[in-house]
Amino acid sequence: MLQIRKSATRGLAEHGWLSSRHTFSFANYYDPRYVSFGPLRVINEDKVIGGQGFGTLGEVNKGNVEEVEMRFPWRCLRWELAQDTCGAGKWRGAAGIHWQYENIGTEAGMATGSSDGERVRAPGALGGEPTPNSKAFLIRQGETSRIHSHRMYQLKPGDVIHKISGGGAGVGEPAERDPEKVRWDVINEFISIDKARDAYKVVINPETLQVDSEQTRKLRHDGAGAKEAAAKAP
Repeated sequence: MLQIRKSATRGLAEHGWLSSRHTFSFANYYDPRYVSFGPLRVINEDKVIGGQGFGTLGEVNKGNVEEVEMRFPWRCLRWELAQDTCGAGKWRGAAGIHWQYENIGTEAGMATGSSDGERVRAPGALGGEPTPNSKAFLIRQGETSRIHSHRMYQLKPGDVIHKISGGGAGVGEPAERDPEKVRWDVINEFISIDKARDAYKVVINPETLQVDSEQTRKLRHDGAGAKEAAAKAP
């Protein structure tokens, strides 16, 4: 049966800079009658006061640092590829992004979004690792606290948003990746020496950054034997 629900009966959140109506339970609004409709979980009607929002800084459409800092009261403290955020595989995934932005303006609101990979990991293929989870933090007066997706946060002047996004998933068994490619990834800081050993079974000398071929062969042989034994176990 068709149910008519008037707009004014939806959840309401007033943040000063943002007025938002929530069709389904969202953030601080919860109504067990309105949680979702099939897979649809979010329909919000947002009205933002111009110049006062603090976006989630999505990598898909973010401009370069100079443009962002001219348009918004934010200072970029860090924006680089994040180490050990590639899903391991014979063909590894791309690296995620590690960035920090400081709010040098007034108090502002921030919507963290609902699709940032905090909980869900894209699967790897043919034995490759899935994507690492993304993580975000709020640094305020030297204290760091975890912030989560699907939330509204109020930012104060001087607050720093710290985000490490997960990269891509891997394809193929990590232990089948060419050791020289693993070494290249270590030299260029895509992965750490520990990740090279634990995921790719490649031993790299921390002083010379050369592959220890004998130890790598032994580690890969032992790993293959353990995997074969596990597969045969009842």
